Amino acid sequence: MKFSIELPPKDPLWRLKIYSNIIEKLGFSAVWTSEHYYNRSSAVSCVAIGQVTNRIQICMGILNPYIVHPALIAQIAATLSEMYPGRISLGVGAGDKLTLENLGIQQRESLKKVEETVNILKKLLGGERLNEYVRLDFRSWGKIPIYIAAQGQNMLKLAARIADGVLINFTGFENTLKAVATVRESLNACNRAADQFSTEVTVMVSVSEDRSKAIKTMMPYTAILALGMGQGHLEQFGLDSRKIEKLKYFTKTGNWQEVQNIVPEDLVNALSVSGTPIEVYSRLMELLRMPIDGVVFGGPLGPNARKALIHLRDIVSRHMS
Repeated sequence: MKFSIELPPKDPLWRLKIYSNIIEKLGFSAVWTSEHYYNRSSAVSCVAIGQVTNRIQICMGILNPYIVHPALIAQIAATLSEMYPGRISLGVGAGDKLTLENLGIQQRESLKKVEETVNILKKLLGGERLNEYVRLDFRSWGKIPIYIAAQGQNMLKLAARIADGVLINFTGFENTLKAVATVRESLNACNRAADQFSTEVTVMVSVSEDRSKAIKTMMPYTAILALGMGQGHLEQFGLDSRKIEKLKYFTKTGNWQEVQNIVPEDLVNALSVSGTPIEVYSRLMELLRMPIDGVVFGGPLGPNARKALIHLRDIVSRHMS
């Protein structure tokens, strides 16, 4: 089982370096970045991570073709592989609908766009020409695994068919188990061996000895996740259309205090694993019993990131013992 940490580059790079160094020393397998226009660049963050680590995999994601052309994604990944040979992985997906809306971009034909992106990346990173004019004039150093971030059935099936791995977005244990089953069935249908593919789950985690602080820390991120889902799902948690519109507005404008006033704790518990170390351990055990190859613990991690990383290391050690 592979255990990784996602560090959204919202903090200064010097702090990102400190966390990355701690993550490597604690024995985790990889660090994932995330890509949002309002945070620091994931590519530059990967450079910073590599400067203070020697072993862990450096995973750039999740990039989408609506904002960055696949040829440029290939260029960035290949350049990073030259700096840190054999340590670069790449994640692509359809993007966050709310973020794209803020930029005036419509998320159209997402399945087709992601499939085209992966095919372009494979060609360019493999040293092939995309057409008469488009190519990379240098080679990547070693294979760069390509993951697809997926949640819906069709995207999960696409990942199993053309990618090296999938990052399943955790949306509750029942939904996640169904997603894992879809991937396994799709791999069988494509005659792909399980050991040729990595099925990993990205689960948002917030852990602290103070349960209320752990829940509160997760609320803004829960809102972003929730707004990417259908209204019917949110209504199950007591959010009517008026509250949903308010939540959308406050999330877009970054008014996190108001977001915390709207997001119910039940929604936090449904879309993340948050609470005290004992609570987080108990809930993660249900996830770790699934037939998966790895777990990516997604930020915020907790009100105190360093302490949260140590808690997660202890949880992993307890599971492995």
